Amino acid sequence: MSVNGFLQLDGQKMSTSKGNVYTLRQICDMHGADATRLTLMYGGEGLEDPNWDSEFARNAGPKLVQWYEFAVSNYGRAARTRSSSTAGSSRSRSRPSS
Repeated sequence: MSVNGFLQLDGQKMSTSKGNVYTLRQICDMHGADATRLTLMYGGEGLEDPNWDSEFARNAGPKLVQWYEFAVSNYGRAARTRSSSTAGSSRSRSRPSS
């Protein structure tokens, strides 16, 4: 993973003297790999220096879990609904005589 420019943390330049420097491993341990990836993409939009938004990262993890649970619980549901409604409608249609 690479970053173009100087990475900021919540709008401030990262600095060891400020104590706001984290390794990628520390960030992944705090927020999880997927939330970290999403936050880096969100913060790196445009041509400005990328900004790590801690609040976005805190919220991204639970939102990703909710999306995953929704996707898993609904996987195939639309196809099953579509096929059952299609099967019912094909029975009610009259077939042309040959």
